[in-house]
Amino acid sequence: MKRADGREDLVDLVVQAAPAGIPRRLQVRRSRIVDGRFKLVRGDWYEHFELVAAEVARPTVFRWTMRTPIAGD
Repeated sequence: MKRADGREDLVDLVVQAAPAGIPRRLQVRRSRIVDGRFKLVRGDWYEHFELVAAEVARPTVFRWTMRTPIAGD
C-alpha cells in the first residue's frame, strides 16, 4: 500500500532470536504483516516472525518462530 505521498508504508522492526544472517533491524511493508505475523523470504525458505510488542514508541518488536520451505512447482 502506498501513502498519499507515493511512498510505501513501511514499518521499522526489531527482530529477536533470528537465525544468523538476518539483520536485527528491518523495514517491512505494513501490508505484509497479517494477524501480528510476517514471513521473510530467504533463499528457498520462509522465516516466520510473530509480534512481541507494538508500542507507541518505535520500533515494533517481532520474534523469529520457525523456518519453512517454499513449495516448489
